[in-house]
Amino acid sequence: MAEPQAPPGGATNNVGASRLAVGLVQGLALFALSRASQAKAWPATDGPLFAALLLAAAYAPLIALAGLGHLRRLTLALWTLIAAALAALLAACDVASALPQSGRTTPGFAVAAFTATALFIIHHLIAPIDAERRITAPYARYFDAGWLNAAQLGLAIAFTGVFWILLELGASLFGLIGLQGFRTFIHHDWFHFPALAMAFAAAVHLADVRVNLTRGLRTVGLVLLSWLLPVMAAIAVAFLFALPFTGLAPLWRAGSATGIVLSAMAALIVLINASYQDGEHAPATVLRWAARLTAVILVPLAGLAIWGLGLRIGQHGPTPQRIIAAACALVGACYALGYAWAAVRPGRWMRRLEATNIAAALLIVALILALFTPITDPARLAVAGQLARLSSGRVAPAKFDYALLRFGAGRYGLQALQRLAARNRGAVATFAAAALKQDESCRNGGCAPKPAGPVTIAVYPAGASLPGDFLASVGDDVGVCAGGFRCEAYILALPGETGPEVLLRSNPAFVFLYARAGRGGGWTKLGGYEIGDCPAAFAALRAGAAQAAAPGRRDLQVMGARLAFQPNVSFVCPTPASAAGALSMPATAPSAASPPASGRQGPRPSPPPGRGG
Repeated sequence: MAEPQAPPGGATNNVGASRLAVGLVQGLALFALSRASQAKAWPATDGPLFAALLLAAAYAPLIALAGLGHLRRLTLALWTLIAAALAALLAACDVASALPQSGRTTPGFAVAAFTATALFIIHHLIAPIDAERRITAPYARYFDAGWLNAAQLGLAIAFTGVFWILLELGASLFGLIGLQGFRTFIHHDWFHFPALAMAFAAAVHLADVRVNLTRGLRTVGLVLLSWLLPVMAAIAVAFLFALPFTGLAPLWRAGSATGIVLSAMAALIVLINASYQDGEHAPATVLRWAARLTAVILVPLAGLAIWGLGLRIGQHGPTPQRIIAAACALVGACYALGYAWAAVRPGRWMRRLEATNIAAALLIVALILALFTPITDPARLAVAGQLARLSSGRVAPAKFDYALLRFGAGRYGLQALQRLAARNRGAVATFAAAALKQDESCRNGGCAPKPAGPVTIAVYPAGASLPGDFLASVGDDVGVCAGGFRCEAYILALPGETGPEVLLRSNPAFVFLYARAGRGGGWTKLGGYEIGDCPAAFAALRAGAAQAAAPGRRDLQVMGARLAFQPNVSFVCPTPASAAGALSMPATAPSAASPPASGRQGPRPSPPPGRGG
């Protein structure tokens, strides 16, 4: 590959002056926006507009700084305008989807970070193409442009930080002799915004003029990173080797398993690329084998991340964070499959890694543009998924995550909560109305809504009554029965049991089994049965027609069909023609490490407890 040459002296001076001018304009723009925010004046009074201007002013000049001297003028002008528009669009969508009462005028950290990622990727797809003057470029061009600019960016940030530290040191020196004017001067926003922006622009230019030194620093950094690959590969192999002995249950109990696994995958991907570099020269043998091994290891790691996230969503439903994690898992799976393909294919070592990197870069950009615009807004998708769980009966009204709708899903969640509260009756409406009255102190679910009113439970069969200590013992489990939902309790007297047991229907589709914990003890929830939308089965329970399905088991026989005693098991309502037949289901629940069963009648695995991750 022909190395890019530094422009001649006159051109270098022109580029340097242009970069300083860009830095000055950026600093003045940020200063003006800061003043508008402090004064509560336009455009700060329009949240989406202010956020759009802020992110565009922060990122578009960086495109100009990186492109000056490297992109043709027309290409640079068009790409800078497009970058400003993309940054403005993502920022405006983020603030527009926030809670109205939040008063937000700045984009969130996730949007700022992912926007920077998308712009960095697009810039380093455009620059090699513009240099080659054709639709594609050699992979070495992409590698050189991306990693070189990453090194320049790091050096410029470090230079700007040191520049400010020196100004503060100078202010402290003057302060020793009682002169505070210098400190006051540098802390004026009309000074530090332009000064820092111009210092950053100067650093970018200095790193670009001394490109050979910058490239040397990049090479040293990549070499050092590449020799960490065998270490991380050994850790990953040991982790996978230990899983059969520990089982997956500890992994799922960690709550943040998916995030940690995805972070490990990201580290491995970076280290593999540090070893591969532009692919023109193969590294040491140990690094080649470590890269091949690590590429294969990425596949089971991606599987673990996707499986754990699926279990978490299956139990607690989607949240915006889990949807973003799902997008990251999809990117991780793309890298894993592509790198494994590159590792096992014959020919020049890992050559197909190059196509994988380009494809993954395009996928990342597409996902960012989709996730942070209304196309697939994570908050909107999370609200739709949570409401689907509620309407289908998969989650009881008392257990539904109203706090997510109130605080964690922006205006989409608030609007959904208002619609739920607008219902005239029912536990869901009561809970939703209570959630709407909560303040920020309840953001993390610390104020579970508890509607007032007497507990209403109809007891069956006719003439039966609840044990006197049942309500006091089960506590919050019957809270929903005070909010308008008509709970039902079915008293069971099964052969072989020491006393009566209680089936409590506190959810439209579930009944839960309670029994005493030892002689004279309190009542304990042992498990439950999922019946679904089957009025005939509930009518049979009211009539006392439930019988033990088998001695020594807690499975029940209802209408000739068998209800397996285990959490989250499906039950298909028998038709009159098939009511005489038995519907057999597995009697034991799979462990958290078991793969999900297929079909409507199969059990669903019990995901890890807790709502995090």
